[in-house]
Amino acid sequence: MHILQSNRNMELIDILVEKKELLTSILKIAKKQELLLNSDDIQALLEVIQVRQNLISEISILDSILTKNKSQFEPQYETSIVKEIIAEIHVVLQEIAGEDADNCLEAEKKVIIYREHIRNLKQNKSRLASYQNQNTNNDGVYFDAKK
Repeated sequence: MHILQSNRNMELIDILVEKKELLTSILKIAKKQELLLNSDDIQALLEVIQVRQNLISEISILDSILTKNKSQFEPQYETSIVKEIIAEIHVVLQEIAGEDADNCLEAEKKVIIYREHIRNLKQNKSRLASYQNQNTNNDGVYFDAKK
């Protein structure tokens, strides 16, 4: 019985360590996202987001394993090693949340800038169209309606 508990404890520790490593990778990606948002490299940003999504999927699998075997792992949650790993996971999660908040603010700023660019393009397009569709009849006097 003691060997079986020991194996479960190692399995729990392995799962938690892997989860922490995946979360650390997500933190690195969040920092990289900030740089990509500032550089306006949209294609690279999309690729990084896809990698992040894959890591999140892997974490979801680990979480489902933990949830499915919760009753088997529950006694091991009280060990100091497991508590320490869980505390480290919480620290990484808080760092990710901070980076994501900063990235959201930066993305919102970019959206506002791009909306303004689009608005200016639409205005310029309508101005250009009004001058391109001028009356071609040269027999009379033309008054510019846009003045």
